[in-house]
Amino acid sequence: MRRTLARYSTVAAATIAALVPAIGTASADGGFHYLALRAHADVQSVYVTGRGFTNWSDGSDRGTVGDRFNPVALTVCYMYSPANGGQWARVGDGLRAHTNEAQGRQGVQISNPRFVDGAQLSVTPLRSANCTTDALRSRRVTVSSDELSTFWLDLR
Repeated sequence: MRRTLARYSTVAAATIAALVPAIGTASADGGFHYLALRAHADVQSVYVTGRGFTNWSDGSDRGTVGDRFNPVALTVCYMYSPANGGQWARVGDGLRAHTNEAQGRQGVQISNPRFVDGAQLSVTPLRSANCTTDALRSRRVTVSSDELSTFWLDLR
């Protein structure tokens, strides 16, 4: 009996030892991050390009652009709603997102893109409310590869 218990505890310990490294290197949301932004109060929208996927809706239609197994190049306009107060904002909490590759009009279509861990994003803050004019300095950033589901990007 003792020998059998000792064998089971050895197998259990080996199994746990094999699983811990795999759990420790897991990425957020299956290797993707949502984007949260903080910018100076004069920034009213942020134009972002990078690899990822999104679900979208324009009220009557719904769809997806890319998926977690086949991420695609996305161009997204994040618009502050109602206005940027310089605080952290996410889609549904101070931000709306419009993905250009999805159907629907800007301001009507709703999406919440997830970007690939480790991907390069091009990020351009703008003073206009709809990513059309008054661009400020663009920058390239790398999406983190951590266990958070949100990539917190401070543009101040």
